[in-house]
Amino acid sequence: MVISSLALHHLRTDEDKKNFYSKIYKALSPGGIFYNADVVLASSSHLQDAYTKKWKEFMCKSMSKQEIEEKWIPKYKEEDRPAMLMDQLAWLGKIGFVYTDVVWKFYNFAVYGGARSDT
Repeated sequence: MVISSLALHHLRTDEDKKNFYSKIYKALSPGGIFYNADVVLASSSHLQDAYTKKWKEFMCKSMSKQEIEEKWIPKYKEEDRPAMLMDQLAWLGKIGFVYTDVVWKFYNFAVYGGARSDT
């Protein structure tokens, strides 16, 4: 089993993510499973705007809008490189993962993964 949490969205490019998923697949025994809990992008700009709005609303519970806009949003744009959830599921399938699925999702956060085939 391989589990990752809030890490892989820091990989710079989609190719970096695909390569890492491939390494995970190769490291698993047949039937082994991989799940990732991470930040993801929506499949459309409209949904992504809604995700960002919800995230900012959540952060406003513990900090000012000014701090969010001047510190946390720039830090996010500098450090984070999330990819679309649906693209990531497709990459997993192309690599060879089976039973890929989303276990949990709340706006821009998701838990998803799959299993290495038994053969």
